[in-house]
Amino acid sequence: MDDFEGYGDDTALRAGYVRYNANTVTLERAAAGGSVGSGDNAMRLAYDFANQSYTGVGRQVGADWSGNWDFSLWVDPDASGNKLVLQLVAGGVSYEAYPSLAGDAPYVATIPFADWRPAPWDTGNADRRITQEDLENVSQFNVYVNAADGGTSSGAIVADDLKAVLGTPPPPSSGTRRARWPNTRRSSGSPKRVSPRPCAGATAAAASTRRAPSRRASSPPSCGRTTRRATSPSRPRPAPGPPSWPSPRRSGASTARPPRTSPRCTATSRPPPPRPSRGRWRPGWYRSRRRCRSGQGTP
Repeated sequence: MDDFEGYGDDTALRAGYVRYNANTVTLERAAAGGSVGSGDNAMRLAYDFANQSYTGVGRQVGADWSGNWDFSLWVDPDASGNKLVLQLVAGGVSYEAYPSLAGDAPYVATIPFADWRPAPWDTGNADRRITQEDLENVSQFNVYVNAADGGTSSGAIVADDLKAVLGTPPPPSSGTRRARWPNTRRSSGSPKRVSPRPCAGATAAAASTRRAPSRRASSPPSCGRTTRRATSPSRPRPAPGPPSWPSPRRSGASTARPPRTSPRCTATSRPPPPRPSRGRWRPGWYRSRRRCRSGQGTP
Protein backbone atom coordinates (compact mmCIF):
# COMPACT_ATOMS: atom_id res chain seq x y z
CA MET A 1 0.00 0.00 0.00
CA ASP A 2 2.77 2.43 0.98
CA ASP A 3 6.56 2.13 1.45
CA PHE A 4 7.07 5.92 1.90
CA GLU A 5 9.78 6.07 -0.76
CA GLY A 6 7.85 8.47 -3.01
CA TYR A 7 7.72 11.38 -0.55
CA GLY A 8 10.42 14.03 -0.89
CA ASP A 9 9.91 15.76 2.46
CA ASP A 10 7.61 16.03 5.48
CA THR A 11 5.23 18.39 3.66
CA ALA A 12 4.58 15.86 0.90
CA LEU A 13 3.96 13.12 3.50
CA ARG A 14 1.47 15.24 5.43
CA ALA A 15 -0.35 16.08 2.20
CA GLY A 16 -0.85 12.37 1.46
CA TYR A 17 -2.29 11.51 4.90
CA VAL A 18 -5.15 12.93 6.95
CA ARG A 19 -4.45 13.51 10.66
CA TYR A 20 -6.98 12.60 13.38
CA ASN A 21 -6.54 14.73 16.53
CA ALA A 22 -3.18 16.20 17.46
CA ASN A 23 0.02 14.44 16.40
CA THR A 24 3.23 15.04 14.48
CA VAL A 25 3.98 13.11 11.26
CA THR A 26 7.49 13.21 9.80
CA LEU A 27 9.70 11.15 7.49
CA GLU A 28 12.17 8.83 9.19
CA ARG A 29 15.29 8.71 7.01
CA ALA A 30 17.86 5.95 7.01
CA ALA A 31 20.51 8.42 5.79
CA ALA A 32 20.08 10.43 9.00
CA GLY A 33 20.44 7.35 11.19
CA GLY A 34 16.72 6.70 11.52
CA SER A 35 15.10 3.28 11.90
CA VAL A 36 13.39 2.09 8.69
CA GLY A 37 12.10 -1.23 7.45
CA SER A 38 13.42 -1.27 3.87
CA GLY A 39 14.58 1.44 1.51
CA ASP A 40 15.43 4.92 2.73
CA ASN A 41 12.23 6.31 4.26
CA ALA A 42 9.58 5.40 6.84
CA MET A 43 6.76 7.26 8.65
CA ARG A 44 7.25 8.51 12.20
CA LEU A 45 4.13 9.26 14.27
CA ALA A 46 4.67 11.22 17.51
CA TYR A 47 1.74 11.64 19.95
CA ASP A 48 0.80 13.11 23.31
CA PHE A 49 -2.26 12.10 25.38
CA ALA A 50 -2.32 15.17 27.57
CA ASN A 51 -5.63 16.41 26.13
CA GLN A 52 -6.84 13.41 24.08
CA SER A 53 -7.33 9.66 24.31
CA TYR A 54 -6.40 8.67 20.77
CA THR A 55 -4.74 10.01 17.65
CA GLY A 56 -3.77 8.75 14.22
CA VAL A 57 -3.46 9.22 10.46
CA GLY A 58 -5.23 7.78 7.43
CA ARG A 59 -5.35 7.84 3.65
CA GLN A 60 -7.60 6.85 0.77
CA VAL A 61 -6.70 3.55 -0.92
CA GLY A 62 -9.23 2.64 -3.63
CA ALA A 63 -7.57 -0.71 -4.43
CA ASP A 64 -8.50 -4.32 -5.07
CA TRP A 65 -6.80 -6.64 -2.58
CA SER A 66 -8.72 -9.78 -3.49
CA GLY A 67 -6.49 -12.83 -3.87
CA ASN A 68 -4.44 -11.79 -0.80
CA TRP A 69 -4.98 -13.36 2.59
CA ASP A 70 -2.62 -11.43 4.92
CA PHE A 71 -1.61 -7.87 5.73
CA SER A 72 1.99 -7.06 6.64
CA LEU A 73 3.82 -4.02 8.02
CA TRP A 74 7.15 -3.21 9.65
CA VAL A 75 6.80 -1.40 12.96
CA ASP A 76 9.26 0.01 15.50
CA PRO A 77 7.33 0.21 18.81
CA ASP A 78 8.10 2.61 21.65
CA ALA A 79 7.48 0.21 24.60
CA SER A 80 4.71 2.53 25.77
CA GLY A 81 2.13 -0.17 26.46
CA ASN A 82 -0.50 1.78 24.52
CA LYS A 83 -2.77 0.25 21.88
CA LEU A 84 -1.83 0.33 18.20
CA VAL A 85 -4.90 0.08 15.95
CA LEU A 86 -4.84 -0.76 12.23
CA GLN A 87 -8.19 0.03 10.62
CA LEU A 88 -9.20 -1.15 7.17
CA VAL A 89 -12.41 -0.07 5.44
CA ALA A 90 -13.43 -2.83 3.00
CA GLY A 91 -16.87 -3.33 1.50
CA GLY A 92 -18.17 -0.37 3.52
CA VAL A 93 -17.29 -1.98 6.88
CA SER A 94 -14.44 -0.93 9.21
CA TYR A 95 -12.25 -3.85 10.34
CA GLU A 96 -9.49 -3.58 12.95
CA ALA A 97 -6.33 -5.43 14.03
CA TYR A 98 -4.07 -4.71 17.00
CA PRO A 99 -0.28 -5.24 16.79
CA SER A 100 1.65 -4.95 20.04
CA LEU A 101 3.58 -1.92 21.34
CA ALA A 102 4.91 -3.73 24.39
CA GLY A 103 8.58 -3.96 23.36
CA ASP A 104 11.03 -1.60 21.70
CA ALA A 105 12.57 -3.98 19.11
CA PRO A 106 11.44 -3.51 15.48
CA TYR A 107 9.50 -6.45 13.99
CA VAL A 108 7.35 -7.39 11.01
CA ALA A 109 3.69 -7.96 11.92
CA THR A 110 1.78 -10.28 9.57
CA ILE A 111 -1.93 -10.38 10.32
CA PRO A 112 -4.28 -12.70 8.36
CA PHE A 113 -7.43 -11.00 7.14
CA ALA A 114 -9.38 -13.80 8.85
CA ASP A 115 -8.25 -12.36 12.23
CA TRP A 116 -9.53 -8.83 11.57
CA ARG A 117 -12.74 -7.91 13.38
CA PRO A 118 -15.28 -5.10 12.93
CA ALA A 119 -14.64 -1.96 14.98
CA PRO A 120 -16.10 -2.16 18.51
CA TRP A 121 -18.40 0.79 17.86
CA ASP A 122 -19.94 -0.92 14.79
CA THR A 123 -22.37 -3.17 16.67
CA GLY A 124 -24.51 -3.78 13.60
CA ASN A 125 -21.67 -5.75 11.92
CA ALA A 126 -20.22 -7.36 15.05
CA ASP A 127 -20.46 -10.89 13.60
CA ARG A 128 -19.19 -10.02 10.15
CA ARG A 129 -15.81 -11.19 8.77
CA ILE A 130 -13.68 -10.00 5.86
CA THR A 131 -14.40 -11.85 2.62
CA GLN A 132 -12.73 -11.78 -0.76
CA GLU A 133 -15.68 -9.77 -2.04
CA ASP A 134 -14.96 -7.12 0.61
CA LEU A 135 -11.30 -7.00 -0.37
CA GLU A 136 -12.28 -6.14 -3.94
CA ASN A 137 -13.28 -2.69 -2.66
CA VAL A 138 -10.72 -1.40 -0.12
CA SER A 139 -11.45 2.30 0.26
CA GLN A 140 -9.44 3.55 3.27
CA PHE A 141 -6.63 2.59 5.67
CA ASN A 142 -5.97 4.22 9.06
CA VAL A 143 -3.31 3.91 11.77
CA TYR A 144 -4.30 4.90 15.34
CA VAL A 145 -2.65 4.94 18.75
CA ASN A 146 -5.09 4.70 21.68
CA ALA A 147 -4.29 5.48 25.27
CA ALA A 148 -4.31 2.34 27.42
CA ASP A 149 -4.34 1.74 31.17
CA GLY A 150 -0.76 1.63 32.39
CA GLY A 151 0.60 3.15 29.15
CA THR A 152 2.76 6.22 28.83
CA SER A 153 1.22 9.60 28.09
CA SER A 154 3.46 10.33 25.10
CA GLY A 155 5.67 8.49 22.61
CA ALA A 156 6.49 7.89 18.97
CA ILE A 157 6.26 4.88 16.65
CA VAL A 158 7.73 4.22 13.18
CA ALA A 159 5.84 2.28 10.47
CA ASP A 160 7.03 1.09 7.08
CA ASP A 161 6.19 -1.35 4.25
CA LEU A 162 2.41 -1.38 4.66
CA LYS A 163 1.10 -3.93 2.12
CA ALA A 164 -1.29 -6.80 1.44
CA VAL A 165 0.53 -10.10 0.87
CA LEU A 166 -0.56 -13.40 -0.64
CA GLY A 167 -0.32 -15.43 2.56
CA THR A 168 -2.10 -18.74 3.14
CA PRO A 169 -5.85 -19.30 2.75
CA PRO A 170 -7.52 -20.04 6.10
CA PRO A 171 -8.78 -23.59 6.80
CA PRO A 172 -12.54 -24.19 6.66
CA SER A 173 -14.34 -23.22 9.82
CA SER A 174 -15.43 -25.90 12.28
CA GLY A 175 -19.06 -24.79 11.91
CA THR A 176 -19.22 -25.93 8.29
CA ARG A 177 -21.64 -28.77 7.89
CA ARG A 178 -20.12 -31.98 6.66
CA ALA A 179 -21.50 -33.80 3.64
CA ARG A 180 -24.09 -36.40 4.63
CA TRP A 181 -24.41 -39.80 3.10
CA PRO A 182 -27.49 -40.35 0.95
CA ASN A 183 -30.54 -41.77 2.69
CA THR A 184 -30.69 -45.54 2.30
CA ARG A 185 -34.25 -45.96 3.59
CA ARG A 186 -37.16 -46.55 1.29
CA SER A 187 -40.38 -44.63 1.32
CA SER A 188 -42.16 -47.53 3.06
CA GLY A 189 -39.83 -47.26 6.04
CA SER A 190 -37.93 -50.53 5.60
CA PRO A 191 -34.15 -50.21 5.30
CA LYS A 192 -32.61 -50.85 1.94
CA ARG A 193 -30.24 -53.79 1.74
CA VAL A 194 -26.82 -52.71 0.54
CA SER A 195 -24.46 -55.38 -0.74
CA PRO A 196 -20.86 -54.96 0.44
CA ARG A 197 -18.11 -54.50 -2.08
CA PRO A 198 -15.77 -57.46 -2.41
CA CYS A 199 -12.18 -56.84 -1.37
CA ALA A 200 -9.33 -57.16 -3.87
CA GLY A 201 -7.93 -60.37 -2.37
CA ALA A 202 -11.28 -62.10 -2.32
CA THR A 203 -11.98 -61.09 -5.92
CA ALA A 204 -8.67 -62.53 -7.10
CA ALA A 205 -9.23 -65.76 -5.13
CA ALA A 206 -12.73 -66.13 -6.55
CA ALA A 207 -11.42 -65.63 -10.09
CA SER A 208 -8.71 -68.31 -9.67
CA THR A 209 -11.00 -70.90 -8.04
CA ARG A 210 -13.66 -72.55 -10.19
CA ARG A 211 -16.75 -73.79 -8.45
CA ALA A 212 -19.76 -75.68 -9.67
CA PRO A 213 -22.65 -73.39 -10.56
CA SER A 214 -25.49 -73.26 -8.08
CA ARG A 215 -29.00 -71.95 -8.18
CA ARG A 216 -28.34 -69.30 -5.58
CA ALA A 217 -25.28 -67.10 -6.06
CA SER A 218 -23.20 -66.70 -2.95
CA SER A 219 -22.62 -63.16 -1.73
CA PRO A 220 -19.07 -61.80 -2.01
CA PRO A 221 -16.97 -61.46 1.13
CA SER A 222 -17.41 -58.20 2.99
CA CYS A 223 -13.74 -57.67 4.02
CA GLY A 224 -14.54 -57.80 7.72
CA ARG A 225 -17.54 -55.46 7.43
CA THR A 226 -20.98 -56.63 8.33
CA THR A 227 -24.10 -55.57 6.49
CA ARG A 228 -27.15 -54.98 8.57
CA ARG A 229 -30.14 -56.73 7.12
CA ALA A 230 -33.68 -55.71 7.75
CA THR A 231 -35.49 -57.96 10.22
CA SER A 232 -39.24 -58.07 10.45
CA PRO A 233 -41.52 -60.26 12.55
CA SER A 234 -42.44 -63.30 10.45
CA ARG A 235 -44.89 -66.09 10.99
CA PRO A 236 -43.57 -69.40 12.36
CA ARG A 237 -42.81 -71.85 9.63
CA PRO A 238 -44.64 -75.22 9.73
CA ALA A 239 -42.62 -78.32 10.52
CA PRO A 240 -41.49 -80.13 7.37
CA GLY A 241 -43.47 -83.27 6.64
CA PRO A 242 -42.13 -86.66 5.49
CA PRO A 243 -40.99 -86.82 1.86
CA SER A 244 -43.30 -88.44 -0.67
CA TRP A 245 -40.53 -90.89 -1.57
CA PRO A 246 -37.11 -91.62 -0.10
CA SER A 247 -34.46 -89.04 -0.86
CA PRO A 248 -31.71 -90.57 -3.05
CA ARG A 249 -29.07 -88.52 -1.28
CA ARG A 250 -29.91 -89.90 2.18
CA SER A 251 -30.97 -93.49 1.55
CA GLY A 252 -28.98 -94.23 -1.58
CA ALA A 253 -32.14 -95.42 -3.44
CA SER A 254 -32.70 -95.01 -7.14
CA THR A 255 -33.70 -91.61 -8.36
CA ALA A 256 -36.43 -93.06 -10.61
CA ARG A 257 -39.91 -92.28 -9.43
CA PRO A 258 -42.40 -95.18 -8.91
CA PRO A 259 -44.88 -95.74 -11.74
CA ARG A 260 -48.22 -94.07 -11.43
CA THR A 261 -51.23 -96.37 -11.35
CA SER A 262 -54.37 -95.16 -13.00
CA PRO A 263 -57.55 -95.87 -11.01
CA ARG A 264 -59.22 -97.01 -14.23
CA CYS A 265 -56.78 -99.96 -14.65
CA THR A 266 -57.66 -101.86 -11.47
CA ALA A 267 -59.35 -105.20 -11.31
CA THR A 268 -62.50 -103.75 -9.79
CA SER A 269 -62.79 -100.91 -12.21
CA ARG A 270 -64.90 -101.04 -15.26
CA PRO A 271 -63.36 -101.43 -18.72
CA PRO A 272 -63.16 -98.18 -20.60
CA PRO A 273 -66.21 -97.40 -22.65
CA PRO A 274 -65.91 -97.69 -26.42
CA ARG A 275 -64.84 -94.62 -28.27
CA PRO A 276 -67.93 -92.77 -29.38
CA SER A 277 -68.26 -92.46 -33.09
CA ARG A 278 -70.36 -89.37 -32.84
CA GLY A 279 -70.85 -86.63 -30.42
CA ARG A 280 -68.41 -84.95 -28.01
CA TRP A 281 -64.86 -86.25 -27.54
CA ARG A 282 -64.13 -87.58 -24.07
CA PRO A 283 -60.74 -86.35 -22.80
CA GLY A 284 -58.66 -89.03 -21.08
CA TRP A 285 -60.27 -92.01 -22.72
CA TYR A 286 -57.44 -92.79 -25.11
CA ARG A 287 -54.80 -91.97 -22.49
CA SER A 288 -56.22 -94.42 -19.91
CA ARG A 289 -56.52 -97.22 -22.44
CA ARG A 290 -52.98 -96.67 -23.62
CA ARG A 291 -51.61 -96.97 -20.07
CA CYS A 292 -53.36 -100.27 -19.54
CA ARG A 293 -51.99 -101.69 -22.78
CA SER A 294 -48.43 -100.53 -22.06
CA GLY A 295 -48.38 -102.35 -18.69
CA GLN A 296 -48.32 -99.35 -16.44
CA GLY A 297 -51.50 -100.47 -14.74
CA THR A 298 -53.03 -103.73 -13.58
CA PRO A 299 -55.91 -104.75 -15.87
